[in-house]
Amino acid sequence: MEEGFVPDDSMAIGQNAANIAAEALESLGREMIRQKALDIAKQIDIYLRCKPHSDPEDLIADETLGQIAVQYIGLEGYSAVHDTRGINIFHPNTHLAGQDLHELAYRFPQFWKIIQKSLQQECDGYYDWRDHRGDYRRKYMYC
Repeated sequence: MEEGFVPDDSMAIGQNAANIAAEALESLGREMIRQKALDIAKQIDIYLRCKPHSDPEDLIADETLGQIAVQYIGLEGYSAVHDTRGINIFHPNTHLAGQDLHELAYRFPQFWKIIQKSLQQECDGYYDWRDHRGDYRRKYMYC
């Protein structure tokens, strides 16, 4: 073995490299989600400029707009649209369209904190959410 080589140092270097790689992947994932949200917002903006709607009911009933607004992201993510009052307009689960997101404030405070801030400005954050298997997972959202 080479003189001056300390096995513990190589373990620390390996762990540090793994941590740096994990942080880089996490950052890349956040950026991809952010960019997808901005792209969808731009697509909605372009669509609405080309096809104005006379009233909110027409907007909500527009299937093409709904397809633009709801897009799947990755394996389990998706986009949804809520208005500035915190009411779901478009959601992959059509039963949740029209839901007042204020109702989630006490059950999912981390989620609500991000939504509440999004009523005023662009924002992002992490929250714990129960997935379709019943397990709680940490998720990232950009609004």
